[in-house]
Amino acid sequence: MDCLSCGLPAGYNRVLVERPSGAELGGLCVECEERRFGDCLKQGFWTETDGCALCARDAYVVMPEWHPVTEHSPDGVVVRNEYEVTEGTVGLCDEHLDSLTDPDRHDGTLSRAPTPST
Repeated sequence: MDCLSCGLPAGYNRVLVERPSGAELGGLCVECEERRFGDCLKQGFWTETDGCALCARDAYVVMPEWHPVTEHSPDGVVVRNEYEVTEGTVGLCDEHLDSLTDPDRHDGTLSRAPTPST
């Protein structure tokens, strides 16, 4: 799963899940989470609201963290990543999601074709 912000592999940090349908829209890597949000998502200050963590609008997506689950069997060890969406899972409204994924707002980490000069 790729990071919706930088386009690189998300590294199983967070997944963005559409609230109405439960569809996985993509991931958010550790670097982009720290660059865009600092440590505020880890602090849990948004738990008093069921809306967007950054404004007063309704949350369109939720951003649960991936958690590794280890299963031992006679054939070996298997590690899977899972997530759980709860009432306290941090969410973003459609506008803040758009600012996270809008390619015009990237910091240059994506490789894009240069704009022709006139």
